[in-house]
Amino acid sequence: RRLIKEAEELKALRNRASEAIGQARKRGEDAAAERAQMREVGERIKVLDDEVKEVDGRIEALLVQLPNLPHPSVPPGRTEDDNVEVRRWGAPRAFPFTPKTHDEVGEALGILDPERAVKIA
Repeated sequence: RRLIKEAEELKALRNRASEAIGQARKRGEDAAAERAQMREVGERIKVLDDEVKEVDGRIEALLVQLPNLPHPSVPPGRTEDDNVEVRRWGAPRAFPFTPKTHDEVGEALGILDPERAVKIA
């Protein structure tokens, strides 16, 4: 947060200085010293932005390692047998035939070719 704050403050300073330099140029004044100072500020901003990216990367790497915590109402268990059915909507459809799997339907329609896929892979 400190790095971000410092970078944002420097960017605001650069914006104000750029406006002042523009006004000075309109008046015909030399603003070389201010431009040189703003180049230094720009380099510092770049360094700070790089540091922020590095810190963000480290934070992201740490957060990826943390698991999502289950809601307290979730019952403990290790397998699907430990699950508790809370409610059920509708009934499973009963077919007068044995339904085909997606693979069987794809092969029957000629849109899946597992043998050819194995050769390509």
